[in-house]
Amino acid sequence: MMYKLLSFVALTAFGAFTLSPAAAAHGGTYRGPGDIVPPGGFPGGGNGGNPVTPATPGGGSPGNPNSPNGPGPITPGTGPGINPGGGAANTPGIDMTADLTEWSYWWEFNKAGYLNLRDNLRGKVVDTGTADWFLGKNTQKQDLDRRAPRKEDIDQLVVPALLEALHTETHNDIITGCLMALAKIGDKTGEDGSSRFQEEFVAFLSDSNPEIRETAALAIGILGNDSGLDTLKALAMDDPTGRELVGGREVDRRTRTFATFGLGMIARQSAHDVVRADVFATLTGLLDGQSSATRDIEVACINALGLFQMDTIGGTVETEGGGESASLHAQAEYLLGFLRDEGRSDYSRAHCPAALARMFEARGSDLGELWRERILQALLEGVKDRDLDKQVQRGMVLAMGQLADCDSDEVDRASREFLTKGLRNVTDQQTRRFGLVSMAQLVANPAKDDSGLRPVVGEILRQLAGNRNGAREWAAISVGLIGNEAPDELSPDLVHALKMGLEEQRGPRVSAYAIGAGLTGSEEFTEPLLEQLDKIRDDTARGYICVALGMIGDPTAIRTIQEVIADSTYRGALMQQAAVGLGLLGGYESSALLVDTLVASKSLAVKASMANALGLIGDRRSLEPLVALLSTKEQPDLARGLAAAALGNICSGSMLPWNEPLARNINYRAATETLTGLGGRGILDIL
Repeated sequence: MMYKLLSFVALTAFGAFTLSPAAAAHGGTYRGPGDIVPPGGFPGGGNGGNPVTPATPGGGSPGNPNSPNGPGPITPGTGPGINPGGGAANTPGIDMTADLTEWSYWWEFNKAGYLNLRDNLRGKVVDTGTADWFLGKNTQKQDLDRRAPRKEDIDQLVVPALLEALHTETHNDIITGCLMALAKIGDKTGEDGSSRFQEEFVAFLSDSNPEIRETAALAIGILGNDSGLDTLKALAMDDPTGRELVGGREVDRRTRTFATFGLGMIARQSAHDVVRADVFATLTGLLDGQSSATRDIEVACINALGLFQMDTIGGTVETEGGGESASLHAQAEYLLGFLRDEGRSDYSRAHCPAALARMFEARGSDLGELWRERILQALLEGVKDRDLDKQVQRGMVLAMGQLADCDSDEVDRASREFLTKGLRNVTDQQTRRFGLVSMAQLVANPAKDDSGLRPVVGEILRQLAGNRNGAREWAAISVGLIGNEAPDELSPDLVHALKMGLEEQRGPRVSAYAIGAGLTGSEEFTEPLLEQLDKIRDDTARGYICVALGMIGDPTAIRTIQEVIADSTYRGALMQQAAVGLGLLGGYESSALLVDTLVASKSLAVKASMANALGLIGDRRSLEPLVALLSTKEQPDLARGLAAAALGNICSGSMLPWNEPLARNINYRAATETLTGLGGRGILDIL
């Protein structure tokens, strides 16, 4: 599986990790400035493989993160990992002195939806070879077809190359890269529901390499065919059929977990409520039954339940087996009950608020206003409980921004009161900083009045003018989010405060202000960003400035970013960020620069960064050189696997990364190994 490689530049800047060659060789690309691992993390994975004791009807005995069977703390630099072959760990540990409250972690998980890179790129092309461009004139022109891969490109060039590699190669990086690529490209099912790609994936479930097995299970879920339901159910439940699929052995924890996530993906894509009802019954059965569910599987079940909504509002629906399962109301009721159940694992409860909030992604959800207020009231009651676990509290505060608004409803007034004043009494720094994101998000919700807006905007301004650097940076991001999601509410005071902060910064701290400015999309910030790019030498900050300039979309920045790319040949993370910025501006030659660097570079980190950027940009001119790289046996196996992953991302039918629905507003501090974290081997770390 093509896991995301950590950015060397960002890691150096934040002082979080030491990377070994083996870690780089494990593959993947950049998620952010380090793995996301909660203090008191999960050596060996999840909860060390120990089962979580399910709650009994009378309250039961929960699996406790602090129990003797739970994970112990990770000591600095010694966290274990699992290599692709399952042997001795040699992936990097985490230095627990790293500040995991940094804004950049939140941004890297949530940026895809704000950049919306491929959608922007395919509608924008700038001709950089004309006199008008050199004079700084906007020469953008609409040409929706110049970048997107054509069906014949995919069918005649890409898919045959991926299948050929899948059938003839043995290295896990190449095989997993091809599995993921084919899953993202997808295929048409036959009249009987059969799928060629799914049959290919099932064949790899019995592979001796655990990384290949778990990737094959995940690929079935990403493919999203209803016919994959029974296969993933058998794997997730570790039943006799599941064991037969993996070669007669017990289904390992990671494969079970990835199959569980896959169930949520099938339910999300299915056109049939009966499939969603079946998935609901399976997931709740795993959570409630006397199974050997680990913390990883519990967290996967909760997140999967938030990926879909059942069509039936009330009552029950029949499953394929003839039984009955719950309605949309019962789905929400279950998650709310799980959140309130103190007998459940705190780590699993910490993900319930996000799952509930996702069910309201589109305002006017079928759950209705009554349910919104009911869930929001439960969050309010929870966050005020002094004995509440901090992981659960963080999840609740994050979800409040997606559910609350600025109108005069009592529950909304109380939510704003807590976020703007109550959070000052909360000792957990991460919770307070998540609160700044929630403040910005609730401003963007439609229902509002001036009396509701003023205290929220006032608190963000207060934090932006404060003397705590970390909080000021989160406040800068909050201003950007308001400008991005509710531009009419971006007051002159907010713009002025953000601009002053941007101009005053003299080092890496400028990064948050740059991204905040970029999110607003205002050309008013172009000049101060260009000035900072000229002055600052820190690669991480320069990369974020390039992305910010791309988000603003002022073509006068193209030439400057081209110069950054030309000067960063051996600095993969900076080149990747600059290429993303150039792509957002419509710089048509950015893909060619990335392909040339990917092929020529000797650095695995640079190759990984280039492959990720190519997949994000999605330019069909990259297809032939990437297919050539995949097919050239003289190239390193990892480079060929990265080429396969990039091909899948370019040819994917989705405008956003496949795991974006899971990453958005995720409570990443309540992490398990299979979600995101140690060694970068979680579902959110995969290309």
